[in-house]
Amino acid sequence: MSVAMYQKIKGVDLLIGETLIDIENRIFHPTYAYTINKNYLALQIEKRGLYNPSSYGPQGSIRMWVELVKDTMEGNYPLIQLQGASPEKFEIRVVFWNTIEV
Repeated sequence: MSVAMYQKIKGVDLLIGETLIDIENRIFHPTYAYTINKNYLALQIEKRGLYNPSSYGPQGSIRMWVELVKDTMEGNYPLIQLQGASPEKFEIRVVFWNTIEV
């Protein structure tokens, strides 16, 4: 599963970064198997780096959890509509102390 974060700039969605989650590994890992057999996976919040192919390091991080629910139990967990934060304006000030060959 891939989780990607985008930023909208002048009507264009630009990729900030993404993280990949191996769902199969979670299903078959002994730690997760016990709770899955009880029809749900206990919430474990994790911090994951957001990586962009054009950069060498992470471009931020996301705190999230993944719930694995058996299909026979899906009706017991209603979907939640996520809403984005309202936009905020920021002012950035930059000071150049030294320049060379400008």
